[in-house]
Amino acid sequence: MKTICAWCEKEGKEAFIGAKEPLADESETHGICGEHRRELEARVIELRKAAQRQREEAERQRREAENLQEVAQRQREAAERQEREAERQQQETEALREKVDP
Repeated sequence: MKTICAWCEKEGKEAFIGAKEPLADESETHGICGEHRRELEARVIELRKAAQRQREEAERQRREAENLQEVAQRQREAAERQEREAERQQQETEALREKVDP
C-alpha cells in the first residue's frame, strides 16, 4: 500500500510518504508527512498558548469584577452611614428648636 500525505496532495505537492504492508497492494492510504506534522504540532502549541492567555485574562477580569463589587458595597455602606448621620443631625436640630421655641 502506498501512503500519501493528504495535505501535500491537497496542495498539489508530491504526496508519497512511503509504502507499507501489503506491498503487493497498490491502493492508497492517507497519512501526514513530517513537514505537515510539524506545522500541525506548532499550531497546536500556538492554540494552547492562546487558550492559556485567554484563561489568564478571564481570571484577571473576574478578580477586577470582584474588586469593583467590593468597592460598590463599601460605597453603599458609606452612603447608608451618611444618611443615618444626616437623620440624627436633623433630629438633634429639631430637638434644639423645640427647646428654644416651645
